[in-house]
Amino acid sequence: MFIQSLMIKLAPEISKSRGVLEIIKSVALKGGLIPFKTTLFHFLAPVICIGSGGTVGPEGPAAQLGGGVASKITTIFKFSDQRRKIFTAAGSGAAIAAIFNTPLGGVFFALEIILLNDFHAATFSALILSSVTASAISRIFLGNITVFSFSTPVIGSYAHFYLFILLGLLTGIISAIFFKYNEFTSNYFKNKLGKLFPQWLLMVVVGLLVGVSGFFYHDIFGIGYNAINNILSNNTAWHIVAILFALKFVLVPLVLSSGGFGGTFAPALFLGACIGFLFSYFVTTITGIPTDPTTYILVGMGASLAGINSIPITAI
Repeated sequence: MFIQSLMIKLAPEISKSRGVLEIIKSVALKGGLIPFKTTLFHFLAPVICIGSGGTVGPEGPAAQLGGGVASKITTIFKFSDQRRKIFTAAGSGAAIAAIFNTPLGGVFFALEIILLNDFHAATFSALILSSVTASAISRIFLGNITVFSFSTPVIGSYAHFYLFILLGLLTGIISAIFFKYNEFTSNYFKNKLGKLFPQWLLMVVVGLLVGVSGFFYHDIFGIGYNAINNILSNNTAWHIVAILFALKFVLVPLVLSSGGFGGTFAPALFLGACIGFLFSYFVTTITGIPTDPTTYILVGMGASLAGINSIPITAI
């Protein structure tokens, strides 16, 4: 965290241009133009944050990297602003497709988030080509594997489908609370703590909190995909899942608000996996209704991703 605070000190303006929001602004207001120094900075900073244990996600920074590289290429070849917008969005979607090995996920990410559902046939074609190509290249280098491994989901009886509505309501409420807590934390660090203490000190303290938490529960470190797979394979006790949920819920906004670099996609999936597992466990334990944990974990992940980031189609 101290290294990141030095990077912010040396490049304060560039450090503020972070994440998916920056891509949206560049496409909507700047003709898709993203300075290459911004792309380079936000390639290094999240790697340091996540690599040192920061409990945030790589998807937002990766999307910014993909969009930034595409923007630079179109600038070199002197494309028009309209074409640069399309390429920048396509680059962002390609990055998501490569990470998750999901071409359609990359397409809908770019369409739903970056382009704000501004649909055109030519744009859709560009998104498909870039996302499929990125996913194929990712498979060549990383192997034809998915990020998450799980047994075949069992949906269960139609008579129990109302449970998915209840899970959706619960996840939506928790997502709203997380959003408000994240907003409160950001404002508190900016308007209160930031005026009393230097940023490097705040980042170091938050880093220590993450470190102490990870010492006792190492699954809280980093992106959290391994922890999600452990939950999916039913290798984690329910009380541990509850603790991991609480730690992730509390720490992610603290890391981001103090100045850490990363995204909320992976944390949203992590929180959703915990919610789905706990929901399934308690429903079965209390009511005796048989529920398949894998199904409810996956549904919880999608619901949480949609609720926290407002991306229902991409989440599906």
